[in-house]
Amino acid sequence: MAEEYGFGIRVPRMFEWEKGTPKERFLWLRALDPERWVFVYWEPLDSTQYKKISLSWLVRTRDSLCQIYYEGDSLMKEELTYRRIYFRNLPGIKYRARWKNVKKVIGGPVVGYVLDDIEHKRRYILDGAVFAPGVRKEPYLRHCELIMLSFNPDARAFLDSLSTR
Repeated sequence: MAEEYGFGIRVPRMFEWEKGTPKERFLWLRALDPERWVFVYWEPLDSTQYKKISLSWLVRTRDSLCQIYYEGDSLMKEELTYRRIYFRNLPGIKYRARWKNVKKVIGGPVVGYVLDDIEHKRRYILDGAVFAPGVRKEPYLRHCELIMLSFNPDARAFLDSLSTR
């Protein structure tokens, strides 16, 4: 998968590929019982965009992806919080919010990252969310976050790290 997509991410056994291709620049990993998922999306990044991540871009881009892949989920903007970070030396933001699906009257927590990788000329969204009515969601959201923390934008370095374990 790392060679195909150009980045690496560890996928636990209970998670499976759900949708997305390198051509679509989208990878959706999903586990059931309770339902939780992680997606990775990227788009080309040029030097004029570097370190200029706006929340309006995040909301617009994530919501448009969710229209395509998640049957219309959207971020609840009024609950969106973020902070600037560096992740594997990439500048970005970490965000938390709640997602909702008005048609299905469902929702849940979401945590994610937007990262600018100037070396590979990509802007990434890493996004993890949970749908688990009647269950504590934080442990499952943390699990999604651990998966995202395994992300490496350098596929070769990711594969090399696996061979040294």
